[in-house]
Amino acid sequence: MIIAHVSDFHLGKEMDHKDLLPRQKEILIHGVLPMLSSIRPDVLTITGDIFESVYPDDLCLSVYSEFLDKASSVCSNVIVVSGNHDNPAFIEYLSKFLVKSNIYTFGKNRTYLPRITIEDEYGPVDFYVLPFLQSRFVSNFHYPLYHDEASLIVTRLIENSKIDFTRRNILLGHQYVYSREEKETKGQAYGPRSDMIDSKILEVFDHCCFGHIHEAKSIGDKIVYSGALYPMHYSDKNEKFMEVIHFGKGKRCRWEFLPIPTEALRIVVYSSTVKNLHELPLNDKDFVYVALEKEDVPIEIVKELQLRYSHFCRCLSKKADMYPSTSELIFRQAGVEDCDLSRVEKLIGKEELTRDDGVFVQMLLRKQIIKEKKDNAFRETDVPLFSQTNKRLDD
Repeated sequence: MIIAHVSDFHLGKEMDHKDLLPRQKEILIHGVLPMLSSIRPDVLTITGDIFESVYPDDLCLSVYSEFLDKASSVCSNVIVVSGNHDNPAFIEYLSKFLVKSNIYTFGKNRTYLPRITIEDEYGPVDFYVLPFLQSRFVSNFHYPLYHDEASLIVTRLIENSKIDFTRRNILLGHQYVYSREEKETKGQAYGPRSDMIDSKILEVFDHCCFGHIHEAKSIGDKIVYSGALYPMHYSDKNEKFMEVIHFGKGKRCRWEFLPIPTEALRIVVYSSTVKNLHELPLNDKDFVYVALEKEDVPIEIVKELQLRYSHFCRCLSKKADMYPSTSELIFRQAGVEDCDLSRVEKLIGKEELTRDDGVFVQMLLRKQIIKEKKDNAFRETDVPLFSQTNKRLDD
């Protein structure tokens, strides 16, 4: 059995007021689909964050519908799992009709892991799905579990699923999975989070395909993140991948990363000084950021760069943006772009705070302070250029 794994489309995302959807469509239709046509996988898995918003507009829905329709014609089966950016009810909408075309969609959390069984020449392969754990589900799953004990929740879900471990089993999910070594290395930076689960509890599966982290990576030889399909932040790498899994007769599989052509959506960061801006190369295709030593960039410089580059995004500060703090990096690696202060309120509601709770609250507050500083800097420098829009700059 051949399985293709992609994730984190984020259809409809804007990057510094630049609409990415036309280029996202270009990569999906003219990059990913030709790869699928060449590979001809038995199963295509999409592990969450199909949309950027829980309320995608008509254009995003059109791109998703076109891709799903064409992908199902070259893949025998398609399995879709919702992520933290998706609307679970929307992902499962029309699921009873889609299943007739061997398209299986899962958005809502259940008290067990739903299973799809697909046969090959060696017998059945069981696919178990873990949509992103929603706060409402976690808080009501089983008293007295708190929202930060996601590992316990997933352990309970596995127990409730009555998995036959003599068969080949694959888990598809959208969560932040960490290894024990990673937690020990980063120490206190790992506060409790409702989306973080211990990799050790997933060892019962033969392979795990996950979304949520935008960088292609593996945890051990069983847990694999395919990463996002294209860069969406100035710190992202332009190299993106599709995971392809080859499952034979035994319970061990072979997997590899195949590069996705991303020429349609690439990010370039030029480092310069104000005096040497004229020496920067011309670039009319990529999204361009310019990293300067100065934190306060005159409006005249921004206007000059906008004229020079048709896809200029904004200026970066080498001091503030290019060398973020440890807490900023952890939030970014986990795919968290905004500080959710509602989590602090839930922690305060506990009868007794742990030391990790306190560390996490400090991280959230620090994140909020950094975010407010960047918002204030944007309003002071760049608002005149974007007065025609009411949207906030996406950090």
